[in-house]
Amino acid sequence: MNAQHAHINPPARPPRRQTAVDLLLATNALQEAIHKLTEPTPSYVNNVYLEIPGLYAQLWQAMSTYRNEAASSTARSRPPVLIEGLEVKRRLDIFIDSLPCGCAGTTYNQLAALASRAWEVEDIRQIQWITRKLGRFAEDIERLINQYHVKEITVPCPACGVEYVERLDGGNNIVYSYALQASAEYGCTCQNCGYHWAPNQLMELATDANLPAPQGVTR
Repeated sequence: MNAQHAHINPPARPPRRQTAVDLLLATNALQEAIHKLTEPTPSYVNNVYLEIPGLYAQLWQAMSTYRNEAASSTARSRPPVLIEGLEVKRRLDIFIDSLPCGCAGTTYNQLAALASRAWEVEDIRQIQWITRKLGRFAEDIERLINQYHVKEITVPCPACGVEYVERLDGGNNIVYSYALQASAEYGCTCQNCGYHWAPNQLMELATDANLPAPQGVTR
């Protein structure tokens, strides 16, 4: 080959060296992932203050309630969502036990210690890996909580008049559900117009719609 036309590959660029800024970004992301699991989230809906528990607490509460409901049923069988929820909690607890938290005790204590742990720049890849794993656990918990907590109210929304909404399921098929989705813990929200009834307004909604009291709410 003519030397004038020989192709010479440029020297490979060395990987960028991680810095203290990269460490700060990584630890902030880790702390956010931990707080999503453990810390309550304050929120205002229709000028009503709500404090939503962290995802780990929500999972524990949902599974405890579901276990009691299953034990009181005549079938004495465990619903699939309960089995999956307990499995997710078991895997999360095992994963937290395997991390360099520097603390023994409950999952809450270990996560708190992990959030306040002093890291080095050399730890960035490990921090990012832990953050991704915790994010996947959070997604699993949110999916299970949505399956358990949400109850459909089978009347049109008083605010917009819509009774059904459509959405795509996991197979990209159109499915229909009632617009009003309620829980005793967080109230009721219309999936069409977004209007929200706080927990202390659920009885008012049930009375106006001539419905029995929502589960977990007494007249």
